[in-house]
Order: sequence, then structure tokens, then C-alpha cells
Amino acid sequence: LGPHGDVFMDMARDVDVVDRVEDHGLVDRATAQAEAASAHANIVVVSPAYDYAYPGKIFDLASAGARQWLLAPASAAATTLYERHGLGLASTGLDTAADLRVLDRVIAGDWPARRALAALSIDTMVERYERLLRSVCSGS
Repeated sequence: LGPHGDVFMDMARDVDVVDRVEDHGLVDRATAQAEAASAHANIVVVSPAYDYAYPGKIFDLASAGARQWLLAPASAAATTLYERHGLGLASTGLDTAADLRVLDRVIAGDWPARRALAALSIDTMVERYERLLRSVCSGS
């Protein structure tokens, strides 16, 4: 799903799995959420250049109840978030043996239990950042 289907299809052709991939193109948010929730796995990629940031898709997928496989540096903020909340499985994408072990878990449906998801709600996050901003502005 999304604007990069042609690139992904080219990659699928390169590794001879194009017959296992469907390009749905651009879809509305409700359709994307439904597709994500029913998918066997959703892959989220964080490049080393952005290891300090959380891709917004993490939260979209979590709110849809979707299963997620994170490919990110072990030190990435997203990796810590996944571990803390059981959002899905994670590997670096650089260690083939470790990635294959995670892939085995994905195929087996061996997903971690989610926990403390209320801490990720938009209301909780806004409240947390508002308190932080007020403390910074007040100098305390």
C-alpha cells in the first residue's frame, strides 16, 4: 500500500518473489488500517540516519492492532519502544542469521504480548509533552 509500490515490485522481482506481492497503490486511511490489521506482518524500517525518530506508521499500526516487524538499529529509539511495549518483533536487518530467526517467529505467529499501550495514546502523549514543555519554559 502506498506510493512506492513500483519500487517494491522491482525489489520483489529482483529476489524472485513478485508472484507473492500485490501492489494496491494509494488507498484511504480506513482501507490501509484494515489491510494492516489483517496482514500476517507489517514491516517498519528505520534507517540509521533517523534512528532517533519514531516513524508515525508505528502508531498507526499499533492502533490497528497490526503485527509489526521492525528493521532498525539496535540502539534506535523505535527498537526501545518496541521492546518496552511489545509492539512487535525487531531485528537490525544487518545480521542475516538473526533476521532469519525473527522471520521464523513471524511465520510461526510468535508475537510478543503487548503491554502498557495506554502510555502511547495521543492524549497521554500530548499530556506528557505539555508537562515537559511547561517545565522547560518555567525553568524547573
